[in-house]
Parts: sequence; C-alpha cells; structure tokens
Amino acid sequence: MTRTRITRAADAVPVPQNQDDAAAAVHQIGEAERARGLIQAALDETIAAAKAAAEADAAPHRQKIEVLTRGLQIWAEANRDLLCQGGRKSVALATGEIG
Repeated sequence: MTRTRITRAADAVPVPQNQDDAAAAVHQIGEAERARGLIQAALDETIAAAKAAAEADAAPHRQKIEVLTRGLQIWAEANRDLLCQGGRKSVALATGEIG
C-alpha cells in the first residue's frame, strides 16, 4: 500500500516589497505587542483581584482549621497512652484518622 502525504497549502503571508513596507510592518508589530501587553496587564489585574478576594473569603476557614488542629494536637498529646495502644502511631476516629 502506498502512503500519500498530504501537505497543507502555505498560509498567505504579506511580504514587504520595500523598505517603507518593512518599516510599516515593524510599526504594526509594535502596536500589536503594546495592545497584547495591555490585555495581559488587565488580565493580571483581574486575576490578582480575584485571588485577593478568594484569600479574604478563605481566611476565616484557614484560621478555624489552624485553631481546631492545634486543639486536636493538644488533646492527642494529652491522651497519647490511650491513642497509641499496641505500638500504633495513629488512631482511627469515626470522622478521620489522627497520626
């Protein structure tokens, strides 16, 4: 069976015909880069604002987790003999495991 390779036709690319056309192309590239930079800056601002809002929303939950974790650690250290019977290093509770 013979394999046939299908090639894609070359994209139409404007080619400068003289120095003035080349200068105009460089100018257009500069304008496009500046526009892209402005779009990227706006995106970065939007992302930063969304991240700050999400962090602010999550802060109370993070603080609650830290407080509860510290309290659980203190409880586990005080009850180490009860929790670590038989040489175990962790204990399974109804809602999770402490290790």
